[in-house]
Amino acid sequence: MIELNNVVCKLRDRELFKIEKFTFEDGSSYLFKGRNGSGKSTLLTAILGYGNLVQGKISSDQKITYQPQQIYLYKKQAWTILSLSRAMKKSGKNWPKI
Repeated sequence: MIELNNVVCKLRDRELFKIEKFTFEDGSSYLFKGRNGSGKSTLLTAILGYGNLVQGKISSDQKITYQPQQIYLYKKQAWTILSLSRAMKKSGKNWPKI
């Protein structure tokens, strides 16, 4: 369960949203819907502890994980991953399972 109490998030000087009280229940699915810039990603990052939380409290009784839609790699990282993939394929080995 994740609880939000008196949460206010801002981006620069603009208040994106204010949530007096909301609880995300275990085992339930939730949809974040809104226009670009309305605060969907900001809310998720605030829940994870990285966002622009100006006021309020977000608490959880368990570990929270998040998989972003896009993963950004620098050119050097992408080249290293590609090189490793080719080397693994040539050697006939598989990537270790994590």
